[in-house]
Amino acid sequence: MCQSETGFLKFLCWLLPFLLPLGLSAITLALGGVSLISIGRLLRKRGPFVDGLHSPDLALEMIGRTGSIAPIVHAAGHMPLLRNIALDSGVFIPLYVTSFTIATVLLIGMPFACGPFAFQPVAALALLLTLIGAVLDWSENSYLAGALRLNAQGDAAAQAQCQNMLGQGRTRAVIKFIILGGVAGLLAIHAWPTAATAGLPELARYVLGAAFGISALGMIACPRSPRYLEPAVAIAGFGIALLFTVHAWKILP
Repeated sequence: MCQSETGFLKFLCWLLPFLLPLGLSAITLALGGVSLISIGRLLRKRGPFVDGLHSPDLALEMIGRTGSIAPIVHAAGHMPLLRNIALDSGVFIPLYVTSFTIATVLLIGMPFACGPFAFQPVAALALLLTLIGAVLDWSENSYLAGALRLNAQGDAAAQAQCQNMLGQGRTRAVIKFIILGGVAGLLAIHAWPTAATAGLPELARYVLGAAFGISALGMIACPRSPRYLEPAVAIAGFGIALLFTVHAWKILP
């Protein structure tokens, strides 16, 4: 059909195959910028929340049973925090499960036997860890949402229960980040020159390995240094977007 079109329609037909890689390239650049900003904030100054975190949402995950929820609610607002938790459960968790799964297939292999593709045990491990992390994330969100609602009641009994739920949420958050850091570590190992990445540009392989490796270290260090989570999460997103972008440009005719 495109062969017979002229003018603007012919230009659109020519442009269509480039829309996906161009869109992914824009997302990669945006996440790269966010990563640099997060690293800059980490190096320049400490944030107002636990261990110098700047993000109220991450701070809510990491304050635990002995922390005070009041500064976080005061800075971010009660309803915005509840809205962000709902958005995390409904959008962000399915998004990162899908993204980590596709990245696992691209870098490690199939987590199950499928037609001509052989079963790769490491890929199955990465998928299993991703799903466990997601389940913990959903459970964590239910505790944090409950803590916010109890905090709004204001009485002493509700506050005691609120602190307990914050502790439960932090425990799940720490385990979740360590598990997802393990997945990022597996992706980092397989992003270095291997059979799975032989068709990718050499620079892209090293950047991917570094991005996933740095992200893994930041997530695994969260029990002692939660402030590293902000750049770690952003860099993980950048690594996945870069991986998708490189493959999208490869499939162009």
